[in-house]
Amino acid sequence: MWRIRFVNALHGSNLRAFAWLLAVTLFIVRPVLADLCTFVAGGSVELPAEYEGDQVRLLAPDRVYTFLKSDFQEITARSSAIEEWPEREQAAGRGDVFDRLEAARWAWTHGLTRQAETLIRVPGARLPQADSRLGRLRDRLDALETPWEEPNAEALTGDLGGKFLVARGPHVLLLHQHSESEAAERVELLEQVIRAFFLEFEDAGISLPNPKFQLVSVWYRYHRPYLNYLERQGARAFQTTRGFHHVARGIVVSYDARSDADQVLGRDRLDQDELKLKVLQAAGSPGDSELEAKLRDIERQRLLFDLRWRELDLGTAAHETIHQLVAQTGLAPSYPAFPVWLHEGLAMQYEPVVGGRWVGSANATSLRLRDYRAMPQPPALADLLADKGLGQGYRREPYAASWAWVHYLRTAHPRIWVTLLDQLRGPEAGAESACQRASSVILSRGPANLKLWERQWHERTSAFWKPTKPAGKAPVSTGNGRTAVKAAPGPALQE
Repeated sequence: MWRIRFVNALHGSNLRAFAWLLAVTLFIVRPVLADLCTFVAGGSVELPAEYEGDQVRLLAPDRVYTFLKSDFQEITARSSAIEEWPEREQAAGRGDVFDRLEAARWAWTHGLTRQAETLIRVPGARLPQADSRLGRLRDRLDALETPWEEPNAEALTGDLGGKFLVARGPHVLLLHQHSESEAAERVELLEQVIRAFFLEFEDAGISLPNPKFQLVSVWYRYHRPYLNYLERQGARAFQTTRGFHHVARGIVVSYDARSDADQVLGRDRLDQDELKLKVLQAAGSPGDSELEAKLRDIERQRLLFDLRWRELDLGTAAHETIHQLVAQTGLAPSYPAFPVWLHEGLAMQYEPVVGGRWVGSANATSLRLRDYRAMPQPPALADLLADKGLGQGYRREPYAASWAWVHYLRTAHPRIWVTLLDQLRGPEAGAESACQRASSVILSRGPANLKLWERQWHERTSAFWKPTKPAGKAPVSTGNGRTAVKAAPGPALQE
């Protein structure tokens, strides 16, 4: 079923193109209106789509991909955060301070950090409890307006093994080997993650101080220098990772996923195939439908490569930034104060990337969801709480279990989640390890039996084991005498 968004060739198309171009020019990382597009040849993408005649233009973060309707098996309307926001904002404006607080909370957890900030700063009728919380959030945002001091990056990083350019934000210092536009986009992403992190914990009643210095992040262009750096730092156990938080130095190091072998070989093959097809096209009929179909299929594969790269790179960048914030704000007074499952599980909450754009901490991260679904059976809670399989490099199953367990605590038991953090941040109790302390808090605040906890966890996250399907559909008039299909939002795998 098709959802058609009609475009006025003289006005609507140009306006949309200008708006999209402006967003790219300013490197604004934000979710936008998107459709779920499933290709006949395989693969699905969730991107903004424009339609004109038989053409379908998919607006990726850095370029436009053009296809024909016949290239798709299905295009289904998906209600994105940016599409839902105007209605939520209007409802909050008609309501009281509690409504505004709830709408702001929804916004920053769905990647709309700037919209949340605007709502938080709007004055309203005083309701002591809610107004006090909004006041704390405003104070938190005001504190972020002051840029953090720039550190001595060279002293922190040591020998990086190459030349780097520098990009800066108020709270971020990025050493990179990329274009100015890619570096600016990454800095903006990290700034959004930082603001969402502070808003979440301030809202939970955990006030965290600003780090004294900007967060230092290193972004290698290629994989090999990243591995060499880990070798020099005595971190060979982490060579299977995409990003590394150097706990002692407080920096983050990562590499560009486009240098992975499958990306390099795949993109090279597509370039070669495209060149051969264009030579044939030039020698024959320019309108040869079979050649054009093959060229569009190359674009399909290139789009899938690009979105996979962005999913990996942006998700890794957000993940590692959370590690830095946990350490440098004192959320964890020391690394051993938290179990590894908590460190990793919390960082993974901020990974979600959809259509090449970061979408906040309320969504399920597709990276971990795929790994979780691939597990032969639901994970054992006792093993997870003991950090089994964690702490020495990357292993998919315990990481996916950590993500699902922290997601469950945050959404199903938010009070226990905050109590757990408070207890682990307190004075250490004897020789008890962080794993033991965490387990004690969990058992004292809920079922006093791990098996019961495990059963409830598995029941709550059973939806993770099934691919999501669009919710019910209802016809919606386009105002042009034709009918589109508007789907209710599918489950975001959040409770």
